[in-house]
Amino acid sequence: MQTSRYNYFFRVDGQTILAYNSFTTALVEMSAEEFGYLQDFFEYPQENFFEIHELAQFKDQLVEMGIVIPDDRDEIEQIRAMRLALKRQDRRFGLTIVPTLNCNFRCSYCFSYSRKARMGPETQLALLRFAEENLREAESLSISWFGGEPTLCIDIIEALSAKFAALCEIYDVPMNPGSIVTNGYLLTERVAKRLKNAGISRAQITLDGDRDTHDRRRPLRSGRGTFDRIVDNVARTCEILETQIRINVDRSNAHTATGALEALESRGLQGKVGIYFGHVKPFTEACADIAAACLSGKEFSELDLALTKEALSRGFTSFPYPRLQLDGVCGADKRLIYVVSPDGLLFKCWAEASLGPAWSVGSVFGSERTPQQEENLAGFLDWDPLAYGQCQDCRLLPICMGGCPHLRIRHNAEADCSTWRYGLLETLAIRYKLGSRIQPRGAHAESGISSG
Repeated sequence: MQTSRYNYFFRVDGQTILAYNSFTTALVEMSAEEFGYLQDFFEYPQENFFEIHELAQFKDQLVEMGIVIPDDRDEIEQIRAMRLALKRQDRRFGLTIVPTLNCNFRCSYCFSYSRKARMGPETQLALLRFAEENLREAESLSISWFGGEPTLCIDIIEALSAKFAALCEIYDVPMNPGSIVTNGYLLTERVAKRLKNAGISRAQITLDGDRDTHDRRRPLRSGRGTFDRIVDNVARTCEILETQIRINVDRSNAHTATGALEALESRGLQGKVGIYFGHVKPFTEACADIAAACLSGKEFSELDLALTKEALSRGFTSFPYPRLQLDGVCGADKRLIYVVSPDGLLFKCWAEASLGPAWSVGSVFGSERTPQQEENLAGFLDWDPLAYGQCQDCRLLPICMGGCPHLRIRHNAEADCSTWRYGLLETLAIRYKLGSRIQPRGAHAESGISSG
């Protein structure tokens, strides 16, 4: 037997010993005696070590959690094989549809939307034909709505959602509950109910700190503030749509993030909405002017932990936790997952949907691709984090898998490592104190190794 390369051992408050494996995501408590035996095994890894010390059951648990593995197992090759198998077998069909690049906001850091087109009838028909072709081999369909501001086109959302549902019935393909990323300003109860009836069950809404900061950064085109109306809408619709609040943070507004928490708390939204803190990044050249205000991965990780603790202390229960990411962190490198712009161009990343043909990978109007589109598509489908030496050698590989493909492919020099690199152990300690456990695949580690 040998020890996994993905093990972490650490103490909580200088006392409790925790073991974590990033390949199985098992988090368990160990007694000092158990950890002592494990340290002895690390130093003298005899094949029959555990049997000699009458620790066969302990060994079985360590194997189940991936902390010790067979001598002939190469974990990197195992990850490579599992990743390739997942990619080959993946028949999930997913569309992120951008019905318009227009928006009723003028955010200070957002993409530069130079194309204001709304998806027309011809493009909608072509999109349905494109969907029908792909549904012939798909095992499921997922639809997300993005923008611009998608609620400006709720009529398109309703019409297309109904037609997608009909196609799924024809081809006997399950249609998963949909989602929408919206600024929340137009998300009244009536609109939320219309979205719910259209098969959308989840909404993500962004706040940018306290009222004054948010209103300065995310005003209407007229310059009028939006904070109060968004919070009112969230309070009225969070029981209609499962709502996730993203609180954006960078150097200029980090000190105001608690103001957003206070506003949500004052409306009694603890336990009713999810909370997470968004790392503002300059994804495209249009965002270059905000680069100086963006936090590094280390800075954001430290801030994220502090704000997460603050949110927990106020009764918000959503909590970030590392998940196994062997098939990637998003859909950009998946064969049947696309972003569709209002003019029918296909993209692989949300951040590129406003940038025009040079960044596209095809079109809903036909299967032919330009050489540039072929190159763009291959860049994402062939992207492999194991080709990066620093990723292959990293103990975080199974829960990071190289991070954002867009940043790695388009901006490799500026690509940040996962924030788990800086805050993993403290995050695990917080989860332990909350009394939660993440089980390894097929295991039952919720009570840890120790019986006492």
